[in-house]
Amino acid sequence: WLACAVHTFGVNSLLLRVSAQVPPLQFFRKIIPAQLTAFTTQSSIGALPVTTDSLTRRVGVHPEVAHFTAPLGATLGMPGCSGIWPILVAIWGINAYNIPYTLSDYLVLALLGSIVSLGVAGVPGTATVAAATVLAAAGLPLDFVAATLPISAIADMARTTTNVTAAAVSSTIVARSTGLLDDRIFRGESEFEEADPTEEPTRR
Repeated sequence: WLACAVHTFGVNSLLLRVSAQVPPLQFFRKIIPAQLTAFTTQSSIGALPVTTDSLTRRVGVHPEVAHFTAPLGATLGMPGCSGIWPILVAIWGINAYNIPYTLSDYLVLALLGSIVSLGVAGVPGTATVAAATVLAAAGLPLDFVAATLPISAIADMARTTTNVTAAAVSSTIVARSTGLLDDRIFRGESEFEEADPTEEPTRR
């Protein structure tokens, strides 16, 4: 949970401030519904409608950006399920079993975690599959995964929240870089209005 919290609020705060020029605290307040849905359902896909709604109506991300990048983030590059969890499981197992491991081995492990993150489904339990895939590719015993199954559901709450937050942050950064982030909605000075689907998006 601590590792997920550092990524969710620490790393993402830096990305929001530097890449999207958005106040992190205000941003997190606006996506709380999506985070709570992710926390309780343990499903990035299940939280997707709430995530896109929060992005368009509360953050000010244009629907074209929100409805493309948020679903993409629910299946690609999920930091909680495909990055943090498999690596933590691997490091715990390496130390528990006293397996000799070098710095280069750890770098390969991190690379494998990044590769595996490119195709993990955003549904409950996929972190177990991701961890098993990473461990098998690294030549580590799958006993590590079996030993962590009793606490997997508890960890999944934090993992999924991290995934959904990262997807929302990515959408906001893309919206800012393409000029499709409405700062008036973000500041609460304007409300989201459904646009004509045939109308060209307005850059702000």
